[in-house]
Amino acid sequence: MQAHSKLFMIGGAIFIVGFLLLASGISAYAAAHSDGAEPQLWSGLLLAVGGVLTLSSAGILIRSLLLQRRASETVQTWDSRDDPDVTRSRPAAFGDRPKWMDRPVNHMGDNYGHKRD
Repeated sequence: MQAHSKLFMIGGAIFIVGFLLLASGISAYAAAHSDGAEPQLWSGLLLAVGGVLTLSSAGILIRSLLLQRRASETVQTWDSRDDPDVTRSRPAAFGDRPKWMDRPVNHMGDNYGHKRD
């Protein structure tokens, strides 16, 4: 498996975990605030850990996309390929040029006379 694929999956998994921790931290903080009670320590901890994981997953996902873009730019495409030297593949480049090449349309003899349908 390529490195950018691994990073993409790891970043996605960390994003999901971080988002779940962040959502539960927000929920616990909002529930404590609506009751008028003091928010518990673990709700702040969930918010902090969830925020850090979400931000780090964003960095990992960006790194994955940069690696994938760098890998896709090195792949040879139709526009980026070098054309082969077509003159070397032609028989005219050789010294022993066959006679039929002087008249390529008529290389099988004279095309005069009656032709069968």
